[in-house]
Amino acid sequence: MSRFEFVRLVAVGAVVLVTACGRTERAPASFPMAGVSARTKFWVRPLRAEDLGTDAEGEVYHRFVHRCSGCHVTPSPSQHPAGSWPSIVHRMARHAGAAGLLPIENEEADAIAALLQRHAPRDVEAASQNQE
Repeated sequence: MSRFEFVRLVAVGAVVLVTACGRTERAPASFPMAGVSARTKFWVRPLRAEDLGTDAEGEVYHRFVHRCSGCHVTPSPSQHPAGSWPSIVHRMARHAGAAGLLPIENEEADAIAALLQRHAPRDVEAASQNQE
């Protein structure tokens, strides 16, 4: 095999590999997939399970971690005041759909927002202290 044929074979193999890996299949709605992002936002205060007490054992917690960590560090509820979480979660749900991930339905977004609200500070001042 000549050097030219070898290089051509490697190039064709690389194209096949990239094409095969670039394919995405949609999972059924009962098994949501998270996406992956190389643009992790490090300013997000990461979630600690102890921030949520016994809620860290529930299904909504696991959905929250699974769906949100597909794009960024899973945020702590203390990052924003309780009243801000519904709009933030619904905005992120729209981003997930636009990014090609399985859509986050309104009911799921509402449940995640309620979880975050239960453990978030009630006012802006308390949330800003948690940013430091």
